Amino acid sequence: NVQGTIFSKLESNADHLSQLVLLDPECVEHHYQIVSEAASIEHGTLSKLNLALTKPCFSEFSSEIQTNWSLLSYSSLVGSATHKPWIAGLSDEGTAAHQIKSNLEKSEQSEEIRFRFTFPRGANAGSCMHEMYEHLEFDKPIADQRTIVNDALNKFGLNSNAQERFTEQTIEWLQETIDTEIDGWSLADLQADQRLDEMEFYFNIQSISAEILGNALSICGIDKAKINHNLLSGKGMQGLIKGFIDLTVYIEGKFYVLDYKSNHLGDNYSDYKESRLFEAMTDHNYHLQLLIYSYALHKWLSNKIQNYDYEQHVAGGIYLFLRGMHPQQSSNGVYKYKIPFEAISYLDNALQCGQSKGTLL
Repeated sequence: NVQGTIFSKLESNADHLSQLVLLDPECVEHHYQIVSEAASIEHGTLSKLNLALTKPCFSEFSSEIQTNWSLLSYSSLVGSATHKPWIAGLSDEGTAAHQIKSNLEKSEQSEEIRFRFTFPRGANAGSCMHEMYEHLEFDKPIADQRTIVNDALNKFGLNSNAQERFTEQTIEWLQETIDTEIDGWSLADLQADQRLDEMEFYFNIQSISAEILGNALSICGIDKAKINHNLLSGKGMQGLIKGFIDLTVYIEGKFYVLDYKSNHLGDNYSDYKESRLFEAMTDHNYHLQLLIYSYALHKWLSNKIQNYDYEQHVAGGIYLFLRGMHPQQSSNGVYKYKIPFEAISYLDNALQCGQSKGTLL
């Protein structure tokens, strides 16, 4: 019958009609009138259909949108933009303008030594290095993991000509960095269950400002902080801080935060001694990065370890400036610093506005 036919037509077009209701209610009403009139002509009434199509009714929005809520990262905290995507190696930069050039002639260096200093610079090269370290098994010879090295070089376009010698030199350099003593141990000592690569973290904040970060760094004795005042001006920003820790290490009962840096500081191993590394850490604001990473590690461990104690369980942060690392130059290329618990405690109280604990997602 006509009634059944009309019901069938309406049911088969229910999805289409529901979309029309949202996009153009008047259009739906028009089509419904056509159906109604057609059915009325043949049967005189549609009362038995019990069909009701009504225009959507929207409530007026009366709440407020928080303009000071954001998803933040280390890059956004120190940069000029309000948000930057996370890219491994993005913060690895070339030599600063004020840094002196090495007076060592390259002709006096062996090809193997020169390679690490002439290896491509910048964020792309840094991302390539991160890619390799993330996937390499440190307790196995790098020469046996050639595919990982080749894949990373090709992925980032650093060996487009497929030069075998370039790959060989990269492998030699990687092996030297992995064999370099760091803090009584080397990366080569780490088993798979002692490392966590690219640990992602989120923690909520009730208030963050340039003043809060500056005060925390001052507790660390770092007064030359570069902070994004455009983003962190005013009473404070709320939201989440996210990030990825290059490598979290558990060895000899303690946890370390490790970060790989491909920064070019000069063409000689002496350009990567401790004083030069401190300058690079300050120039590129890596101490702020270490502060955030150490705080994230602290929050994570406090939720994972019974009777957790920062002084007992956290060894500190280590920044590996890869171009300066060599087993025979162990005093160079490795920057070690432990954020004082006073700074961690201050940051926790300040970020949470007096709350005893933050939330780690």
